[in-house]
Amino acid sequence: ILASGFLFAKSASAATYYVDADITDTNASSATPDFTTYNPTTFETTGGSDSVYKTIADVNAKTFAAGDFVYYKKGEIWTEQLTVPSSGSSGNVITFDAYGLGNKPQIDVSADATSAYGISLNNINYVSINNIAIKGSGGAGAFSARGATGTGGSGFTVLVTGVDVLSNYGASGGGD
Repeated sequence: ILASGFLFAKSASAATYYVDADITDTNASSATPDFTTYNPTTFETTGGSDSVYKTIADVNAKTFAAGDFVYYKKGEIWTEQLTVPSSGSSGNVITFDAYGLGNKPQIDVSADATSAYGISLNNINYVSINNIAIKGSGGAGAFSARGATGTGGSGFTVLVTGVDVLSNYGASGGGD
């Protein structure tokens, strides 16, 4: 999946969110961050000023704004599908990426019979997914990107770079 016409300017109102599987889940399956005092350098939930979630279910519940960034902690594994909940806009993509040190953050849905894909981008546009590993997403593939179209039907507006597909039956998902 490759996009056309992406401009990577950060919006002045863009927010940055972190996802760290090691923190306490104080707001389970909620769009409300578990902590708003997160320090992404020390990985502590106090002393910082950033918002952090524990689970992908939390991220799936959030409506992001164009230009927002969502960073997954390196070395962590989540066993749930990422269903990208929001589209960005031309010039203000929503970016999913990695932070910290270690191996790429991993989405492993090999034990989840309900997740056909590691990442679902259905009817989503202007999204960038970078530096994440996807494992075991069944016969359907790593991604589902149905319904993502550019303006005037110019094609997908989803950019994927540096994503590792591990032990998948299919390396790519379908697109309409």
